[in-house]
Amino acid sequence: MGLDELMVRLEGERRSVCSVLALVLLGLSDILSGAAVGAAKDDSLRHIFSVVKGHGVPVCEAYLDLLNHQEFAVMPFCGPPDGDSRNGFQSLERRHLTASEILALFNRAYEFMHFDNQDHVERIFHLNVEHPERSVWNADVESETGIKELMENGVLNVWTYVAPLDLENNGSSDHVLIWHGYGATDSAAACGELVPRPGTAWDATYVPTRAFILTTDGKRIDEQRTRAVFGASGALVGKRVEGPGKFAKARPFRPLADSVGIFRYQGRYYIDTQNIPKSEGAPTPIVVSLRENGHTKQQCSLLF
Repeated sequence: MGLDELMVRLEGERRSVCSVLALVLLGLSDILSGAAVGAAKDDSLRHIFSVVKGHGVPVCEAYLDLLNHQEFAVMPFCGPPDGDSRNGFQSLERRHLTASEILALFNRAYEFMHFDNQDHVERIFHLNVEHPERSVWNADVESETGIKELMENGVLNVWTYVAPLDLENNGSSDHVLIWHGYGATDSAAACGELVPRPGTAWDATYVPTRAFILTTDGKRIDEQRTRAVFGASGALVGKRVEGPGKFAKARPFRPLADSVGIFRYQGRYYIDTQNIPKSEGAPTPIVVSLRENGHTKQQCSLLF
């Protein structure tokens, strides 16, 4: 029991029966009068999205309905909803990786994002604050212990899917890896934190989500397929796409967008993307795209 709850209970025990009855009646009145307001408030929160491009397109209208009936715990950028088996959507079953499984791919994701080459070796300085003499240089970006802490603090979440995904919508199979947070991005914040840490920028809690395609054995990034499907190209790329920018001579992989997701609708796979706003309060659309015949075509954009 919290302190506030305890104080309320103690105060309530001191009240007379008449006072309690009056409060109950007043509370009922508030509840009844506030019911309509609450319903309107919930309704307005559910219907904050609109179609900017793609009016009348079935997948766009269905996705709009899905968004408007979704209760977001944090901002939509942190993860648009996966189809919930309603109105033509088929849910994609995720398999979240353990710390040891993430460690096996950590350097590959890190090097690929920073150098567009998962086999690049970058020596990292690991400072031991308590014992500086124990600080070391090595090629390991993270340790399993460090990854566990990141996962526990909500700044790292990595998953694949139980079944391969047909991203080309032609009967083929891709082993997709979704990486949310540190490692595939330099951000060490929890996405959507309501109160950013002191001294951080307004966009510090916009934590990117990256998508990769793995080799069949799941041990490496299929770089060619990842660049083709999830790499930046043409009109689908927003003006602002976060790049690590940490190494002066690095030539980083350029992702399709800051946040990338996948959903399935009426048997076809779609990619939904969103970029970090260019300025505080500026809206950015969620873009829904379909990939067929080796090309990615925008189907619609939705704004909230």
